[in-house]
Amino acid sequence: MGEVVVVGDLNRTAPEDFKAKLRAFDPDLLVLYDVRRRCWKIEQCIRHLAPTAEHSHICDRIYVWLVRTPEGDFLGLDDNWDWIREQLCAMDTRAQGFSPDAKGLERYRAALTYEGECAREKREAEMRKIPGLYWRDNWLTRNRLIRQLDKHGIDVLLDSRGR
Repeated sequence: MGEVVVVGDLNRTAPEDFKAKLRAFDPDLLVLYDVRRRCWKIEQCIRHLAPTAEHSHICDRIYVWLVRTPEGDFLGLDDNWDWIREQLCAMDTRAQGFSPDAKGLERYRAALTYEGECAREKREAEMRKIPGLYWRDNWLTRNRLIRQLDKHGIDVLLDSRGR
């Protein structure tokens, strides 16, 4: 009593021959077991940070595909390499302009930089509008104050510009 019993193998590793075939297909792809969904998923390394040539959890990765049939059934890796390869070819990352070579990574980083610049410019444009909104709010508040003071017979001294 007091022990946690885990049914099934949660730390599954892909067969070495499948990893070798995937590496030969695209050296930036890696296969991992998704414990939560209980299926295999394929990810692409976009920035290699692991100390060895092998990709690991340290690398920056993007999700590519959950290994499953069009009906939604999850597949094993043992005898399905040809079908998995066809599916990966059909959804090739090069179609998005981000090939797994140095140029594709450069394009990916440029796209991220561009999106960041657009977001920054939008944020700065919104910030430039704020003083005008404050002025408009102050103008309305000032006019309400003057109207209330006039209503109660209190003289309001304005400067030479009428403010």
